[in-house]
Amino acid sequence: MRIAVVGGTGQVGAAVVARLKRDGHEAVVVARSTGVDVLTGEGLDEALAGADAVIDVTSTPSMDPTETAEFFGASTGNQIAAEQRAGVGHHVLLSIVGIDRAQSNPHYVGKRRQEEVALAGDVPVTILRATQFHNFPAMAAGWTRRNGASTLAPLVIQPVDIGDVADELVAIATAPPQPGRREIAGPEVHDLLDLARRTFAARGESVTVTPSWKAMSTDMAGDVLLPGPDARIATTTFDEWLAGEAGHQQGPAVYRAVAPDPIDPGVTVGHVHLRTADIDRIRGFYVDLLGFNVVMEARDVPGWGTKGDILFVSAGGYHHHIGFNTWKSAGGPPQPDGVTGLHHIALRYPTRAGLADALRRLRSVDWPIRQATDHGTHEAIYISDPDGNDVELMCDRPFDQWPHDDQGHLTGAIDAELDLDALAELR
Repeated sequence: MRIAVVGGTGQVGAAVVARLKRDGHEAVVVARSTGVDVLTGEGLDEALAGADAVIDVTSTPSMDPTETAEFFGASTGNQIAAEQRAGVGHHVLLSIVGIDRAQSNPHYVGKRRQEEVALAGDVPVTILRATQFHNFPAMAAGWTRRNGASTLAPLVIQPVDIGDVADELVAIATAPPQPGRREIAGPEVHDLLDLARRTFAARGESVTVTPSWKAMSTDMAGDVLLPGPDARIATTTFDEWLAGEAGHQQGPAVYRAVAPDPIDPGVTVGHVHLRTADIDRIRGFYVDLLGFNVVMEARDVPGWGTKGDILFVSAGGYHHHIGFNTWKSAGGPPQPDGVTGLHHIALRYPTRAGLADALRRLRSVDWPIRQATDHGTHEAIYISDPDGNDVELMCDRPFDQWPHDDQGHLTGAIDAELDLDALAELR
């Protein structure tokens, strides 16, 4: 089937697109980066031509009720109109559990308008209302985070995994239309504050989270955000998601030399910024191929005494892992040999299955693989991005499998060839 995914570069959209391709369907990414503007309708007719169904997972960062209603009303109205012209047979819409009960939430005002506009059209509509995602608690705590402290409403939620929601959206879109509303939720009820604290702890971040209703309305209290009795209960637990978020536990390593005044042991490499020749080209690689989510994107932005384009991408809700800009590099060539600078960046996947997914993505477009190595501490696939930057896609082995000598020091690197065919089979 040919299925258009509106908002296909966001965290949910990217997961939906990946699953459609996995199942052998043709996924059409509908986003500004692919030349489509759902607010004006520009490019929609071309994008939806020949589509059997549309999955709408768009969102807006606005927290103004008028703006959210205008955004969702206009974007949904344009989609439905274009679908009618193109003969699309099914519109699948992602919404949120509890939007009818939490009347004062400004985002929910927009979501109610979105559902209203979709249901008023002539295209069969299925609405999937989901509970909050697993990364929501820490994200919500981040709205008020200042100097290592945050306040958060003591909500009761039943969080669901983004991957489970994407699976359900794909199942709905690829089946014969069954118009109406349905719900999906995770398997367990939790306290929002507890989940935020646990997420920060897993990330190695010291954040004090205290209860407060200042940032949220009390009409979201109690069981307002919980699903009804007929909801589909997904299987991925918060603990399972958190294990992937934290990755394999590292160390404690036995150092060969310790600094006179050691750094805070919680310090990690937060992100890297790279100069790029072409934002659209680099976006196609890191977002459309590898599947990173876009946190921020802007054109003609002042910086470093000039103007240029910027793109910030991340995984798992982090503010950004990689930043790109063209301030001093637009149209420039790759870095030549014989100069100092970046050797490569390493992108760590929390599981071997994730690394296997990356490998299949690369193979799907015949992207050149320069080297594949089992280093003992981790398995790695080496490639180059469109700017010529060397990139290592890797997955750590558990600490107890790292090669150590009798004193606990890491021994010399193991450089065995990695069996890519076997890795690619891992799901």
